[in-house]
Amino acid sequence: MALHLRAAVPILDKSLASFQPMVNKPLAKKASDRYADATEALQAILQIIC
Repeated sequence: MALHLRAAVPILDKSLASFQPMVNKPLAKKASDRYADATEALQAILQIIC
């Protein structure tokens, strides 16, 4: 938990850069910056892969 509060979000390799938002948002420090629910997360995934 301490790392979540203090550590930087991992940066993906350039070949996976389009997925970086899928790493950043769920690991956001403030809960209000994260996905509200699984539906919102799924919509973000679909935007990336479609």
